[in-house]
Amino acid sequence: MIYAPLFSRPTLPRLALIAVLSMLLYAALVDNPAPEIAHNSDKFYHIIAFTALAICTRMAFPRGSLWRQIVAMLALGAAIEVIQYFQSYNVADVWDLVADAIGIGFGLALMRLPPLARCRDWFWHREGTTDTNAA
Repeated sequence: MIYAPLFSRPTLPRLALIAVLSMLLYAALVDNPAPEIAHNSDKFYHIIAFTALAICTRMAFPRGSLWRQIVAMLALGAAIEVIQYFQSYNVADVWDLVADAIGIGFGLALMRLPPLARCRDWFWHREGTTDTNAA
C-alpha cells in the first residue's frame, strides 16, 4: 500500500493562509489592541496584515480568479470593520478599509517579484513560469 505524504506542497501555503487569517481575526477582534507607536499607527498594522493575507492567498490559490480573491479580502476587511462598529472596545474606521486595500495591492505587487513567483511555482510544481496570473 502506498501512503500519501501528510503534507503535500500545495497544503503548506494553505496552512499558512489559515494561520494568517486566524492571527488577523484575533488581532482585529480582541479587546487587547496592539500598542500605538505613533498617531494612526494601526493603519500600518492593517497594511502589514493584509499584505501577508494577499501573499498567502495567492500562494494558496494561484489559479483562482484574482478579482474574486481581491473582493473576498476586501469583504473580510469590511466585515471586520462592521463587527468592530458593534464592539464597545473597538472603533470602526473607513480609513482602516483603505489601509486594507493598500496592503492587498502591496501584497499582489510583491507576488510579481521573481523570488516569490518561484516560491509559488515550487509549491505548485510549475517550472519556469514567473507570471502570477499563469494557469
